[in-house]
Parts: sequence; structure tokens; C-alpha cells
Amino acid sequence: DNIDRYMNAGLSFAPAVGLALANIRAYTELENQLMENRSLLTTLQNDIDAAGKIQRALLPSPDERFPPLEVSWHFSPCSTVGGDLLNIVRLDKNHVAFYIFDVAGHGVQAALNAVSLHEMISSFLRGGTCDRTQTPESYRPKRVAELLHEQFLARKLRYSTLTYAVI
Repeated sequence: DNIDRYMNAGLSFAPAVGLALANIRAYTELENQLMENRSLLTTLQNDIDAAGKIQRALLPSPDERFPPLEVSWHFSPCSTVGGDLLNIVRLDKNHVAFYIFDVAGHGVQAALNAVSLHEMISSFLRGGTCDRTQTPESYRPKRVAELLHEQFLARKLRYSTLTYAVI
């Protein structure tokens, strides 16, 4: 008589035990997924931090001098990487160019476009497109803007704003 009662009592707990085991399995799977996601997030954050270091390395050296011109600047981005950059370039003994720009958007996409734009302008100013034997007129804002416009159309880059001057 007691055996039947104990058997029935045991069988009544079986669904609860089954549910508890299913919950343990689900929790274990979620915990494994969380650990994998944390690992991916760490990898992504490390990549973004590395991209930020690369982007900051493109900034002019704070120790660089342009006598008799005194130049100072401060770069404070909203996030680790983005679409903002600046540069100061000595063109010759009498001319210095500077530019600052902001590529539309945020994050990695804007940062990649910013690096591309920075390299285009630097190339023009350092002789990649503008011939170093040319007169300083080749570095005038209108000429640089025309060259950038052609490159932007060819590369299908995003919209950006640019301040560029030659002193």
C-alpha cells in the first residue's frame, strides 16, 4: 500500500524534475553564449582601440614646429574612432597648409572614410598628385578641392566638410 503512494508521489515530481533539468540545460547554453559574446565584444573593442591608435597616429606631431608660424591644436573625439581628423603640412620654406575635416557618420565606417580622405589630401600635398616642382598655386584650396572631388566621385565616399588653408 505504501509502495503505491511512494511511487505516485515520485511520479508526481517527475515533471518538475524534468523542467528543472531543462532549465539547467537552457541556462548552461545561455551562459556559454554569454561567454562567447563577451569574447567577441572584447575582440571588437580591441580592434576599435587599435583603429583609434592608428587614427591618432595620423595627427601631426605636437612637437612639430613651423617657424615663424606658431601652431597648436587639440583633438578630442567623441568616441575611440570617428570621422574627424586634422593635419598641418609644410609645403615649402614659405608655405604651410592645414586642414581639418569631418566625414559624415560615426564609428568605424566614418573612421575608414576619414583615413582615406586624410591620405588623399596628404598625397596631394606631399607630391602624390600635385607636382612638387609646381608653384604654390597647385596647393590652393580650389585646386585641392577639385582633386578631392574627383577622388570622392571615383571612390564613392560619404559626404564630408573640410576646412583647408595655405599660409
